[in-house]
Amino acid sequence: MSHAALLFNPESAPYGPFYVQAAHQMESRLGLKIAGASVRSGPGIAAAIETAARTGGGLVVLPDGGFFGTHSTMAIALLAQRRVPAIFAVRFYASNGGLMSYGADLTQQFRDGAGYVDRLLRGADISTLPVQFATRFELVINMKTARALGLTVPNRLLLDAELIE
Repeated sequence: MSHAALLFNPESAPYGPFYVQAAHQMESRLGLKIAGASVRSGPGIAAAIETAARTGGGLVVLPDGGFFGTHSTMAIALLAQRRVPAIFAVRFYASNGGLMSYGADLTQQFRDGAGYVDRLLRGADISTLPVQFATRFELVINMKTARALGLTVPNRLLLDAELIE
């Protein structure tokens, strides 16, 4: 792969440009040219995928789960049809046909959130509760999709994966 398109919706992910900036700092280490793609609709996602397919040797990165969730069926189908590898931020996408995902374990985050709710219901002052960040991340690889794309997943990556579909 020689380049990657990092998709983001500026309305639902105003931090998208910061992701792109951080990705640019990694270009030489990764050996990839990173392009940010601001998308606001299903047709915008489709156009970004079509561009990645036309240029070849590319990867699509979809870091924001919320906005892309409403367009996931279309995006995953188009990625498969156009044979474009993609990585998502949430397990749901890899489990539903995307190539892979890497992101916070949402089940664990909901469990952690329940502890916060319990503390609040017991009378804790919200201003005294510490900010918590995700502590568990998961890599999910969909081998069926990898085979359909003609990709060989390195053993090192398979060993790091929490789930292989």
